[in-house]
Amino acid sequence: METLIENIHQMIKQSNSMDSIDAIPHSDIFAKSVEVEMGIERHEASRIVNILKEAHKIFFIEVLKEDKAKDVKRIVGFVDANLETIQRLRSFFQNRLVEEYQAMFKRKLPVTNILKELLMKPASFKNTLLGQIANKAMMLEEYENLMVKESYQYTDQWKKEKQNEIIHQMKEEEQRVAAAHGEVREAPKGPVANVNRRAVDSDQYKEFAKTSQNQSAATILKIYGIDFFVRVNLRKYNFKLLADLVEKGEFRRRDDLKLMRGMLQRVKSNIGVDSKLEEYRDEIARLEKTLLTHLISGK
Repeated sequence: METLIENIHQMIKQSNSMDSIDAIPHSDIFAKSVEVEMGIERHEASRIVNILKEAHKIFFIEVLKEDKAKDVKRIVGFVDANLETIQRLRSFFQNRLVEEYQAMFKRKLPVTNILKELLMKPASFKNTLLGQIANKAMMLEEYENLMVKESYQYTDQWKKEKQNEIIHQMKEEEQRVAAAHGEVREAPKGPVANVNRRAVDSDQYKEFAKTSQNQSAATILKIYGIDFFVRVNLRKYNFKLLADLVEKGEFRRRDDLKLMRGMLQRVKSNIGVDSKLEEYRDEIARLEKTLLTHLISGK
């Protein structure tokens, strides 16, 4: 799997090396390219780009929002998490934004003014070329700031260790699924069963569920601690609740926000495996954006 992950990463990096509007490959076209060039199915390609994202090797940029009513599927762009690449592409798309805006409205404005104007009326530019360019320019700048502030998480060593951790977790999960379906009959040794028990299967969860019926989320958080609280609510798909709590300032410590973001990334890596997660894409995206905003702003 490591070789396949590296090959797909190289394809993204190759696209990113261009100075063109197509420098950021879109998930729909990219999946077809991977399928043709490497002979793997699209769901497997999707799983691998999620691994690359969780290992901080690439970033996702939303290009097209999902619209189930119009049968429009979500499309994201892939960008190598390399500071020089991010800076070069940010400069390119900001310049292109100025050009496109001038061509459309016959007046030239600075990037900051254009973005401010577009953010004031986002519906007018939703899923348009100008809107897509603006979003790429804005997100590339946010990712650039993130890489500077959290530089240790974007070193080659950190990425390598994180990828190994993700692959290890995936293999363990596959073994658990196989065991649950009777494909693996060897019983796990002593302490492993306790280590791998899901938060929602534990005795503590039963007490947690009972207490939650008559206590506020803030109180429950104080009683059980952030790790258990977040783990349970992620498992129960309570992404909206967690986003609300972050926005209300219930999670103030930077380490807590980073912990939650790490847990959320592991949940996202299971999209495609856990079909129910598809129903919560918007709520997951909102929680991720909220966490990123608070981490970047330091609020």
